[in-house]
Amino acid sequence: MMRLISRDPFARQETLRVTVRTRGDCSWCGAPGRKGHLYRYDTVTDGGTTYTGARLFCCLSCRDSHQ
Repeated sequence: MMRLISRDPFARQETLRVTVRTRGDCSWCGAPGRKGHLYRYDTVTDGGTTYTGARLFCCLSCRDSHQ
C-alpha cells in the first residue's frame, strides 16, 4: 500500500510511504515492525523518476534521523 507523505514544491518531488510485510527491525532505532510490517520511503520527482528507499524504517522520524 502506497501513501503520499509529503510534497516539496520547491524541490519538485514527493515522498511516498510503502508498507512492507517483514519480521525485521527498523534500520535506525532497531524497533521491531509494528504488526509485522515496516515502511520503505520512496522519492518521486515531477519528471517521473522514482528513487526507491534501500532501508526499512518504523516511522518517518527514524528515516529523517538516519539521513
